[in-house]
Amino acid sequence: MIVMIDVFLENKRGVSLKMQDYGIKVSLPGYDVLTIPNSAENIKKFALLSGINLLKIKSAVKVSIANGAISTIPHGLVYIPIVWVFLEDASNHLVPVYYNINSTYMYVDATNLVIRNSTGATEYFYYYIFYDPV
Repeated sequence: MIVMIDVFLENKRGVSLKMQDYGIKVSLPGYDVLTIPNSAENIKKFALLSGINLLKIKSAVKVSIANGAISTIPHGLVYIPIVWVFLEDASNHLVPVYYNINSTYMYVDATNLVIRNSTGATEYFYYYIFYDPV
């Protein structure tokens, strides 16, 4: 697999450059990073384009939670972060978990991410905590 990477740095003469003239661009296989314009219609041709806001992952964890149990995970941030929580179903698909007080749920506050399993069996959950605030 060949991935093309191009890095542009600020002009040493102090000349201001536009965002498309510097940063990091990594194209997907089959695309030439040097010829793809930075545009909305081309966004799916890049694996990384530093000119756009990217979520920064603080932690990505797979955890087993017994039926009826609640897992409380301290996130260690001073604000409420963006979090994603997924349940691995019987077909090994990842299903998003949302806030639903009457069943399996998740919520995040200024201190913790809380995940409750009420599926009827011990399940694997995947959670992602991002540095970005809600």
